[in-house]
Amino acid sequence: MVLLTDIIRETSESFGLGKKAGALIAETIRIMFDPDKGGLKGFLDRFEPEGLSELTKSWLDGGASIKALDSRQLEAVVGPPVIAEVGRNLGLANARVRAAMAYSIPPLARYFTSAGFIPAAIPGNVQAFLESDQARITIPASTLLDRKVIRHSGNYLGWTLGVVVLIATAGLMGYQIMKSPAKDNSRLDYATETPSHSLPVQAAPEPESGKPEAKLVIINDDGRFEYSGVVGDAGIRAAITEQMVTFFGPSRLSGNLTIDPLIGPPAWLSRLDRVLPQLNVPGLDLRLEGHTVQLGGWLSERDRESVLKSVRKALGTGYRYALRGDEELELSRDARTNTLAALGKLPLNYQGQDLVNALNQWIIPFPKGESAFPDEGREVAQRAAELIKFMPQPVIIEIGGHTDLQGNASDNLKLTRERAENVRKTLIQAGVPEALLVARGYGGQQPIASNETPYGRFKNRRMDFRVLQPCDLTHPCNLPVSESAVPPVGATAVPPVLPDSAVTSPPEPLKANQQPMDVKSSGKASSRKTKPKPKTKPKPKSSLTEKTEEPDYPREKLRPGVAKGGRWIP
Repeated sequence: MVLLTDIIRETSESFGLGKKAGALIAETIRIMFDPDKGGLKGFLDRFEPEGLSELTKSWLDGGASIKALDSRQLEAVVGPPVIAEVGRNLGLANARVRAAMAYSIPPLARYFTSAGFIPAAIPGNVQAFLESDQARITIPASTLLDRKVIRHSGNYLGWTLGVVVLIATAGLMGYQIMKSPAKDNSRLDYATETPSHSLPVQAAPEPESGKPEAKLVIINDDGRFEYSGVVGDAGIRAAITEQMVTFFGPSRLSGNLTIDPLIGPPAWLSRLDRVLPQLNVPGLDLRLEGHTVQLGGWLSERDRESVLKSVRKALGTGYRYALRGDEELELSRDARTNTLAALGKLPLNYQGQDLVNALNQWIIPFPKGESAFPDEGREVAQRAAELIKFMPQPVIIEIGGHTDLQGNASDNLKLTRERAENVRKTLIQAGVPEALLVARGYGGQQPIASNETPYGRFKNRRMDFRVLQPCDLTHPCNLPVSESAVPPVGATAVPPVLPDSAVTSPPEPLKANQQPMDVKSSGKASSRKTKPKPKTKPKPKSSLTEKTEEPDYPREKLRPGVAKGGRWIP
């Protein structure tokens, strides 16, 4: 059975609330039993219009696992003003209050209905808790005095006595300081400065020397969680995925973790169950990489700092913490790094689909409302152009421009066309034949994510690359002849295909009774009894530089890159 003390302790540890955890749980209980809104039954009934009745059923069924409530769902039920008021009372950011209350409500509902019914009023033992010091809100010292009393009080005698007492106290303290010997600061033991009530925090384990470190990225897209990263083996991947499925639920989770055997075990794995509850904040972006923790997303600066503080409490010491910059700019930089890495890992015999799969990781950071190709994208464009030029089997690639649904539809369509065309021009300037690229704009007609959230709109503003058709004998694609193609780094040059005229044929066998000719240096035949052949004008030797007819033997497929003087054969 869940105990109230366990709920308070776990909420405190998960969100770093300290003594404020009791006050937050007390506020949550009062909201759940608000008599003006039907008490606990009325509170639970308010989840049904939001389509969350399955959640409340899991809380009331003692034999079922409790389904988690996220902060977005909670805010939809109780309303932003209620959360804001609790935040003001406790001196906490709204995002932190939402996440902590959403975390505590499911176990509280299970606790109150453990007897098999919904109580009409707050139970007596819980009422005693609400009246205890543990449930009282700690009021900052700066707010102890009522400003109205200060403004309108006429009791100047009280103020005078207070000033006299302060002066006397200061004089006594000064006398004691002058009388006591000076303290040697050089011998100060800083360990004694730690308050005696502070709990010990677990330090992060040291990384294995020489090994790259594991990485986990989690983005909260309005209550749906996307994750990615890289770990060392399948066992660690399964352990991480199981924890996320348990806390977020399988229906709200999507993503994948890749495996690299060179990567060591993650330092944060043993504390991940304490980190996940902090992430119930829509728009949040958390990055765990080795001993570095970065937090960003579409959040206010105050909410970022508040969540990062909670994550710091959950993980403990031994980590480097940082706030990410502008989220869209940071995501485009990450995508540039990932795209270059994917392009660099293409096999020697890569196909068109392999190439577009890598390019579809590319996020081109166009400024808002502008179509000029940004300088930040030229490094990827140059590398992509080299790979398109030297494809073993050339293909025609479509560059499709897309945007979100904000703004005028016709303006969006025009903008996406211009952006796609500018990407095409940039690749052509880098050396790609024009015949291999097609640009089209689709406006906001083909979204891949919700247009209701900032992250969803960001994903919809994109460039899609796809293969339209291969270039072969049936569809030659009007490719130009390459006379001085230089293969990219790592590609193997192949000798040019020679025409028939450049191949020396073996001599024909002699006929019966025919003697071989003895040709002198002067070109005349020696005197023999055999009748000489009639003189014929010798054929001039063909030159490789002359235009020759196409040979009728099958063409040879070339690997990426053609040596100088060769041709690019589709």
